[in-house]
Amino acid sequence: MGVVYKARQISIDRIIALKMLNTQIAGDPAWVQRFYNEAKACSRLQHPNTIRMFDFGQTSDGRLFMTMEFLDGIALRAALQNGPFAPQRVVKVLIQCCASLAEAHSIGIIHRNIKPDNVFVLNMAGSPDFAKLLDFSVAKLLEGDRLKTQAGVVFGTPQYMSPEQGRGMQLDARSDLYALGILAFEMLTGNVPFHDENPMTIIQMHLHAGVPPMPEQVPPAVQQIVRRALEKDANRRYQSAGEMMQHCQQVFAELSGGMSGGAGGMPRSVAALGNMPQQHPQYPPAPQAPQGQHGPYPQASPEQQTMVAQMSPFAGGQMQRPSMQQLGMQQPAGPSNTVMLQPSDGVVSNARPGQAVGTGAIQQGASTLFWIVSLLLGIAIGALAYVIVLQL
Repeated sequence: MGVVYKARQISIDRIIALKMLNTQIAGDPAWVQRFYNEAKACSRLQHPNTIRMFDFGQTSDGRLFMTMEFLDGIALRAALQNGPFAPQRVVKVLIQCCASLAEAHSIGIIHRNIKPDNVFVLNMAGSPDFAKLLDFSVAKLLEGDRLKTQAGVVFGTPQYMSPEQGRGMQLDARSDLYALGILAFEMLTGNVPFHDENPMTIIQMHLHAGVPPMPEQVPPAVQQIVRRALEKDANRRYQSAGEMMQHCQQVFAELSGGMSGGAGGMPRSVAALGNMPQQHPQYPPAPQAPQGQHGPYPQASPEQQTMVAQMSPFAGGQMQRPSMQQLGMQQPAGPSNTVMLQPSDGVVSNARPGQAVGTGAIQQGASTLFWIVSLLLGIAIGALAYVIVLQL
């Protein structure tokens, strides 16, 4: 599609990634439209786990370009060359990918090409395996009936395509969650669940073949995440990225064994992920999963689901750590060590425990009386001294 350069933005001395469309492709209106789709999609995404796009346009000689943040890390594909990931590490990556997709899905953007090549892991601010989702070049913007891709066209990477994508059907957010299931399977085992030299055979396997068994050392709770994401019937999968992320958070807390420092036993490196405003006027809530059929996971908008990942214990250890069930947006979310006060009558007392509220007022009155008496006594002594001096 193009070539990516490491460049420097001279005006503010910033290292960026400069992506340019190939000269031959730039003459193809279909590819040009795909390029602008990617640019438009990226410009609307602001989540920390999504690559940031700074600018896009066309040069004087007709070449299309896009400037993006430079990622100092490696693709998940390269990281997997060292072998499968530990289950806890896999769930951590899944949480971040879900957080990124929750924002994209809430504004009608479907990635459609999730694979290890499009997930970067970096060491950001001391947090290892900080995930960034990139390459929305094949994203489809849901704009009612004005779809950018004709029905029946199959486009994507066969090993990571959902059954409905292989059929050329209209896609929704659940197709991306299927691809996340493939990604999770590969991180856990080192291989994709379905592979063949013939791409059409792979598509048929997605449609009909069962999910191969995973190694015994993979905890059942983690296997449950993968198998639910890989349901052939989209109605049996997670119904939103927020729902899948919340289940992953619960499993991560179980794997962590109640580690302190973050929400629900999650380390702060993961608890800080998915930081975005609780309410954004541009982002409508994502569709909710029907209760009962798809599990008892509490539902909330993608923004609220993201906030679940950054809730932390109250400061000072005075209050009990909330359970993961309580974290399902039953309480107001906020920054670390921040407690939301309940509405009052506008009166705030700083009295210490066991101290009467009126004690401070009594002490202040006694102090005022003391200074008045001292002043009068001083005046009297001064007058007496003046009379004595006159007599002498």
